[in-house]
Amino acid sequence: MLHTTPSRPNVVVGKIVGVCWDQLVRRDATESVTAFPRVLTLMIPCSMVLSGCFGLKPPAPIVSTVSLDGVQPEAEVVVDTQQTTTIENVDKKSSTCPPGHSAGSAECVVTHYTVKEPVTRTKTTMIAGSHQLTYAQFLTLTEADRPQRVAALNDNIRQCKRARIPRFVSIGLGVVGGALLIYGATEENKPLTYSGAAVAGTALAVGGAGLILARGSCSEARSQSEDLDLSKLNDTTVRGANSAKKIQTLADEHNAR
Repeated sequence: MLHTTPSRPNVVVGKIVGVCWDQLVRRDATESVTAFPRVLTLMIPCSMVLSGCFGLKPPAPIVSTVSLDGVQPEAEVVVDTQQTTTIENVDKKSSTCPPGHSAGSAECVVTHYTVKEPVTRTKTTMIAGSHQLTYAQFLTLTEADRPQRVAALNDNIRQCKRARIPRFVSIGLGVVGGALLIYGATEENKPLTYSGAAVAGTALAVGGAGLILARGSCSEARSQSEDLDLSKLNDTTVRGANSAKKIQTLADEHNAR
């Protein structure tokens, strides 16, 4: 999927990369060695941010465990949607605002009250053959692209896990580099201090490699995992008008195949 605008996390990482570059790479080489301890405060977060995946743990791979209980994949799906309308007490609120202020301003007085209004509720059930389906079974049966989406998720999870290797290497190098920087600056030992700076730079490079390797795969995998998870969709009755429209569309597409 192509994005024409950068995501918020990528923008934040880009700014941090700029700070890291200015503070750790472009500093004047003739600067006093006693100024190097402050690099430690930048080196570790920089190496962690550049490690890829933004520290996210990869979600567990999605394994299809939804049983269709003998329902054949080609079985016709019948959708039954029922609507009931009743008069109920509905919460309302109104705002009274002084001149120059609009609703939402702290200067407004909000009044809560209830009114009796007709409320329509929608319930949908799904049947395939003689079997009443849970929502999870229905989605497993009717979403033709689900296997491909699960495969794409698992690819992102594997890529995310690979990116965690340079992440931990980067953090380890960052700790070593920080220790060398502190000890070298304390002893006013320029070679040791510059060695610490070199290790810190290596930590940043390894972390950058992890970021390139991840390419957003961890955040994408988490989003895909939440979208594909069926573990909580075990009801045989689905509520809501929008859900009813989605179910009817999927059923129509399935029956037409």
